[in-house]
Amino acid sequence: MRQSMGGENSSVQNAAQNNRSLQMMMPLYVGDNDSSYPTYLHVYDENAKDKETGEEKKETWLRICVLTDYIGAVELTFRMYESNQLDMRFYFSERSVANEFRTYIPSLKEKLKETDLNIAEVRIGSVGDKMMSEV
Repeated sequence: MRQSMGGENSSVQNAAQNNRSLQMMMPLYVGDNDSSYPTYLHVYDENAKDKETGEEKKETWLRICVLTDYIGAVELTFRMYESNQLDMRFYFSERSVANEFRTYIPSLKEKLKETDLNIAEVRIGSVGDKMMSEV
């Protein structure tokens, strides 16, 4: 994937701080593969020792931003930590879309119970919101 987008992507690794980052732009094909949407991906991975316990902590963030035709811009952010804890944040350019998406959260949480993941936090927001609301 990195080679397919030429100079549009970057990868940064910092051994001193024990973190890695990958950023790229790519088309996201949906449905019949005739429609593609510009998509920005950012993955951030960090390992650090806890100052109190000395225990190694790992945290990974995945951020996906998609510019769609019908619902505007969509930003999805997932944070994985403590091996199975997952925070999810969904941000939409339209408040009505954010409100409609809220109705899908219970079934999403239910489906994720079939995995080893523990959903720690789910937040949804839209442009104009002062703060993302927890669901």
